[in-house]
This record gives sequence, C-alpha cells and structure tokens, in this order.
Amino acid sequence: MHRGDRASMNYWLRMRVAAQGLTVAAVVAGSYFYGWSATSKEKNKATTEQRMKLDNDKERERFDQRMREAEEMHRQDEALKAHVPPSSADLKATPPPVSLRSEPPASLTPSKSWTSWIWGGGGRGSGGSSDGEKKV
Repeated sequence: MHRGDRASMNYWLRMRVAAQGLTVAAVVAGSYFYGWSATSKEKNKATTEQRMKLDNDKERERFDQRMREAEEMHRQDEALKAHVPPSSADLKATPPPVSLRSEPPASLTPSKSWTSWIWGGGGRGSGGSSDGEKKV
C-alpha cells in the first residue's frame, strides 16, 4: 500500500471486518452445536443408565432365583442327612431322588483285562495276530 491510496486501504479494512464477522459467526455456531450435542449426550447417558439399571434388576432377580433354589437344595440335603423325611409340601415341589447304582451297568464293564489292549489280545484296534500276518 502506498500513501494516499485510500481506496485500497478501505478495501482491506473491510475484508478484515468481514473475516472477524465470519470468526464470530463460527464461534456462535460452534457454541450452539456443542450445546445441542451436549444435551443429546446427556439424554443418551440417561437412557443408557436406565437400560443398565433394568439389566441389573433382571440379573439380580435371576441371582435371587438361583439362590432360592440353592437354599432349597441345601435344606433338602440337610433333611436327608438327618434322616428326617421332608414335609408333604416338599414332596410335591421336588421330584423323587434318583436311585444310585452300586455297580456300573453290564454295557460299561470291560470283557477283557486292560493288559489285553496293550499287548494285542484281540481288543479293538489290535489288528489280529501278532506274528505280522495280514488277515484278508
């Protein structure tokens, strides 16, 4: 800029004022947007907290149910240990106990000794004879 060039000086001063105006507008718009997003986040946070509270309440109810069942089973075990028959209400609420077998069923008992499996006594996977002949 040269001295006496008032038109150019006024032009650049107007541009500076316009730039300052845009800066102020950007600050106002940012403040408005930030305020809007903050309230939106607060609403989301409240909704999330409500959901978490409901989930916690459901989990607590499931825990209480499991605890009641465990206490009932413990009470029944204690009654069996003391050889006291349970009350008629307990008999209606619980299924009869499963009888325990004193020996395993015949289908589970091995027909041969475990040593026959190791030294090829004709058990599963032994392959037959031990002298290397193939059966066809």
